[in-house]
Amino acid sequence: MKSNRSFMSAARITVAVGALIVLGACSAGPPGGAGEILDSDVSAAQASVAHYEAVPEAPSDLTAFEPVTSKRIGIMSCGENITSCQKLSSAAKAAVEDLGWQAVMYDGTQDTSKWGAGIDLFIQNKVDAIVKLVNPDNAMPNAMDDAAAAGIPVFCGVCGNTNEKAVTHPSIGNADSDYGEQGEAVAAWVIADSGGSAKVLGINNVLATPVKLRHEKIVEAINACSGCELLEDTNVTQDANIYDKLRSFTTAKLSAYPTGSLNYIVPQTDALFDPLRQSLEATGRDDVTVAGFDCDEISMSSIRDGGVQGACADTPLEWLSYAVVDQAARHLSGQSTSNVLVPFQLFTSNNVPAEGISKIGFDYRSYYLQLWGRQG
Repeated sequence: MKSNRSFMSAARITVAVGALIVLGACSAGPPGGAGEILDSDVSAAQASVAHYEAVPEAPSDLTAFEPVTSKRIGIMSCGENITSCQKLSSAAKAAVEDLGWQAVMYDGTQDTSKWGAGIDLFIQNKVDAIVKLVNPDNAMPNAMDDAAAAGIPVFCGVCGNTNEKAVTHPSIGNADSDYGEQGEAVAAWVIADSGGSAKVLGINNVLATPVKLRHEKIVEAINACSGCELLEDTNVTQDANIYDKLRSFTTAKLSAYPTGSLNYIVPQTDALFDPLRQSLEATGRDDVTVAGFDCDEISMSSIRDGGVQGACADTPLEWLSYAVVDQAARHLSGQSTSNVLVPFQLFTSNNVPAEGISKIGFDYRSYYLQLWGRQG
């Protein structure tokens, strides 16, 4: 039995929708001149930013159960050359081991052609379940068929599967954040921070559903802002050479858009922040600010220290890994599963936590250990 479950509070969702409806309609604006329209853009964006800066509510609606014993779980990382993928796979492995089970690891290396091979390896190893991390079903439909034929259930974390057309044999359970809403939150900050005059270079990755959903909302909001301009809507596909590729890309774009013609870059994820930072610092472009997603520590430090990054919408990666492993544990233990939606928070100079303080607002590990009866 499967249901949809969200940890996001109804109050938060209502406020968010209300603020963003105003933001999305800002190009029409109130009656009057351009100044009044611009004021509407900025005030709506400021309201959204304040909303998303608030700490989201912790979950309270999952039931405890007794997990079965002696299971082997295949964990497929999206690519250990990316810090966000490292966080996801490490936390998933920790969650499996907290259950007293064995984790079988596979590195997807940011190469979609290798993801199917990972499924095949798990099948050969006769794992009891597969947990994929940022490896969406629609990138490997044949491999999903193979897993189903082998009787191995598949679960996906940070994949955005529910926002895509389902494959023949989809993942049984998914753990995600609202990626479109993350895009809205970052776009609101860019509009508010720029005073309604943002000139934005947007970077997409159409192969990664979470990135695509974020990017679509950024494009929508920036295009709706009367004083803003989306300079480019560029696709840069992640692969094993993504850092070098993005460094060269950014340097070329900074040359194409001299001082005064570009003031914000919105990348796919903060895992790609460092090559952006290096290009900005090498060219001396202190007029350009980065706003991103996933909130790697290097990005949080930049926000904290007044560096080139100004904001990020956090995707609580470790929490999401525990959430998707929990779905696998429930299924293997004869419990119902659900598609889990984990809340996120927007971090800016107003609320960035001090160094060494967790950016996730509650102790997710203790929460799941209690649900699994692994902590008194």
